[in-house]
Amino acid sequence: MDTLWIRTLEALKTRVDSKNFAAWLQPLTQIQVNKTYLRLAAPNKMVRKWFIENYLAIATDALRNIAGREILIEVELSESQMTFDQKVFAAPIKPEPAEVKKTNNNLPNESYTFDNFIVGPSNEFAYSASLNVTKSPGQGMNPLFIYGGTGLGKTHLLNAVGVKLLKKHSDMRLMLVSAEKFMNELISAIQGKRTTAFHKKYRNLDALLIDDVQIIGGKTATQEEFFHTFNALYENGAQIVLASDKYPREIPMLEERLRSRFGMGMIADIQAPELETRMAIVRKKAAWENITLSDEVAFYIASHITSNIRELEGALRRVAAFAELYNGQINLEVARKALRNLVGDPDRPIGVEQVQKAVCELFNVKQAELIGTRKHKAVAEPRQVAMYLSRKLTHSSFPDIAKKFGNRDHTTVMYACRKVEDQARQDPTLFGMLETLEKTLRN
Repeated sequence: MDTLWIRTLEALKTRVDSKNFAAWLQPLTQIQVNKTYLRLAAPNKMVRKWFIENYLAIATDALRNIAGREILIEVELSESQMTFDQKVFAAPIKPEPAEVKKTNNNLPNESYTFDNFIVGPSNEFAYSASLNVTKSPGQGMNPLFIYGGTGLGKTHLLNAVGVKLLKKHSDMRLMLVSAEKFMNELISAIQGKRTTAFHKKYRNLDALLIDDVQIIGGKTATQEEFFHTFNALYENGAQIVLASDKYPREIPMLEERLRSRFGMGMIADIQAPELETRMAIVRKKAAWENITLSDEVAFYIASHITSNIRELEGALRRVAAFAELYNGQINLEVARKALRNLVGDPDRPIGVEQVQKAVCELFNVKQAELIGTRKHKAVAEPRQVAMYLSRKLTHSSFPDIAKKFGNRDHTTVMYACRKVEDQARQDPTLFGMLETLEKTLRN
């Protein structure tokens, strides 16, 4: 059965590696959909939490592209996992088919401009560099490489550059595409023996703007083609702007010749916004969408949703939709209820047993194995993660934690804590996993 969520999953397959796709996205099933919500069911709490913390933003983005409008994704536990209160809270919504709006995906989205980009210390350099490109395209800052985490505004700036360039030069041959689309079109051109037409389309531009360029890492044929496309455009004085979630040197399996070209112009990074910028984003977004919001509620949203702008905007829409759904005004109590699944309680007492249970559920190991003597990697790594979180989130000492893990020596716990902390600094996947586990336990 072809549902809106199945179409969204198809779009996400190329953006999420197969292992994580199977673990965190495929288990979710569509329950209901209307013009405002897509409601999904998760088989357990960990899948639900991990999806919300790590994939909700890109899933919402993919859903927006498919449906042609903003649709909020709600994720609840499957009925067998729900308590009575949760079943009452999950009130049914009237299902309606989602309409698909056709757009020209090769041109920038005019709703993203420099005027509605909120500037703060975390993004002001990237903003200035992007604006400067529109004043003298193809010259000093060429290419412009913008990098930063998911949902921080890279795509907004990419579109803003395109919109501004076309307003100043209406006859400019400009394309804005994702690296995924570039790759898919190349594959289609090779299979259909239309590579000449593909070259003509991409190598005779005045400006090429590419989003999510990091996905070409490891794609040999795509890197080969992009290398020659880059050279042809650069030699012709065309402006190139690239957006990535990683610094050029950190993109895995990227050819050295492309790394050097990506860094030969200007590299600008975007960091997670600080509180003042998040407050400004919430207030301005509320004004654009005619949402009446008190400073108290704006501060609550901005101080609790800290990861990226996309989730911040999603939280605001969630609060507004929650208030509308239950015919209430937006106040602090409504905001707390609407965001209760996203915001944890930092003061909530947590025990070592709770940590062990959460880790076992995530890694699919038994608690007996976690506290046992088995040293296989599949058990040893979850055990070390559980020890680390036990030390961080509970009031237990090293010896007390060691006792909870099969009466081990306290130095074993100390070693595990140092090892996990060091690895988390280098491994963003582990860092995200720890963050999600912590929020799950606090919630």
